[in-house]
Amino acid sequence: MPSPTPRVPAAVQWALGVAALLIGVALAWRAFGQPPADLAGPGPDVAPLWLGGWALWKGLDPADPAVQQWLWDQKGSGMRPGQFFMPYPATAALLAMPLAYVPWDQLGRPLWLGCAAALALAALVAPALSGRRVSGPGWLLAAGAGLSLLSLLDVVRHSLEIGQINALVVGITVLGGALLARDRPVLAGAVLALGAGLKLFPGVVLLAAVARRRWWALGTAALVGGAIALATARLNPGWNPLDDLGRAWLQVTIGQAHRDPPLWDLWKHRGLVFGALTLGSLVWLRARAGEPAPVGRRRLAAAVLASLAFGAGEAGGLAPPHEVLLVAPALLALLAPAAGGGWRDLAVAAALLVLVWSPLDRYPADDLFSQDHGIWLIAAVWALSMWRVALAGRAPPSEARS
Repeated sequence: MPSPTPRVPAAVQWALGVAALLIGVALAWRAFGQPPADLAGPGPDVAPLWLGGWALWKGLDPADPAVQQWLWDQKGSGMRPGQFFMPYPATAALLAMPLAYVPWDQLGRPLWLGCAAALALAALVAPALSGRRVSGPGWLLAAGAGLSLLSLLDVVRHSLEIGQINALVVGITVLGGALLARDRPVLAGAVLALGAGLKLFPGVVLLAAVARRRWWALGTAALVGGAIALATARLNPGWNPLDDLGRAWLQVTIGQAHRDPPLWDLWKHRGLVFGALTLGSLVWLRARAGEPAPVGRRRLAAAVLASLAFGAGEAGGLAPPHEVLLVAPALLALLAPAAGGGWRDLAVAAALLVLVWSPLDRYPADDLFSQDHGIWLIAAVWALSMWRVALAGRAPPSEARS
């Protein structure tokens, strides 16, 4: 079947692909390839994980502020976080236990390099979010554009400087989403469960697995997640997973900007709108796919995009504004179809790069309670995501199964 949109000639694809990769590598090296020379520590945002790892080694509750304060008095150094709390699930402390082998004041550079590697991984595997087997000029083009997109996101540098793990979360989420979009459910479930143990965000991709009835992905996620939970409970017998879910729920619903709230204070209800749109788009995709017949990878990839868009709206819209980095997986999923070499997809990729380079994406360092800068980015992600889902749902069955 002929392509629904005109394709770029092969020679032009190779030229664009090589140029995109070179530009992307250059921008990525400047943005996050080298830690700053004066990086003395990882910043206070990673302190709960580092201290949580120590707490589990000692059989203590990693979410107890008093425990974290006591451990900091023993093990910490340098800048002292103003208030200890555990924004991550207790399972993240289990995964962070190896950090206890590294002194606090020596953790900054390895953490920076690990986060930079995760961002590079996200860009390199992002072409697979299209659901296609990508190689040659298409991969060069999409991967190079992905590196440029992540490098131009204004929040990336700040996230690395304050020692956030969101860059790791982005890498894990994109890898799990790409595996699911390529219909590798077992590996996808394992990766997503590991990511959800670190921060709950990657688990949002499992919405696509539910909608697409990828039971192996859900089963593997349950097994890997269960193993992580059992190990956490063994080290901390008093752990209650509901406490982790409760903190996450409070952060999503109440932990919002309390100064000049966006959209007349309606922004905190965005989950209802985004949730309804996500559910509606997934149900529509199933109806259009002619269930119970097997669905094509294009619709599976569209379901992954819809779930990532939901995560972008819900988690990317939090205060403080550095959570906007969690919009990156949806941005990469929107960019991924450029690997197919269609003019329309290249135009979308170019528009996304202009968007993140424009003044609409500027980190508000002077107002850490502001969410306004993320709203337009999230709105653009949602509009383009629903458009992509509509295209996938309207595709003939023969094209969807290609």
